Amino acid sequence: MREASGKREWVHVRWAKFLKQTFQEWAQHSMTRRAWARTHYDAQRARGKGHQAAVRSLAFKWIRILFRCWKDRRLMTRTGTPKESPGRRSAPPNTDVRIMWKNIAGFSKPAAFLA
Repeated sequence: MREASGKREWVHVRWAKFLKQTFQEWAQHSMTRRAWARTHYDAQRARGKGHQAAVRSLAFKWIRILFRCWKDRRLMTRTGTPKESPGRRSAPPNTDVRIMWKNIAGFSKPAAFLA
């Protein structure tokens, strides 16, 4: 979308489309690592939803989880990690990741991630 003011003209990037695609890809990849994500996807398919609709539903669930973690400033912990596959190293189960927050111009953003 182009916008102009006086002698200046600029183009807005469509971030919503990028975010939607990012969350959907994340949701699709999370099904291989998180049992609850695969269960949610399978339940959506059993209810007659198509593949993309089930992935969108899972992506929306991830958005709600992330928003709640951000709002409550809670940690996301790794629980129920899948078994280690041959040739691949996985993180140890129940590893907590602490997030250090800082406020900039009235917005909270992560400053550091500590294991």
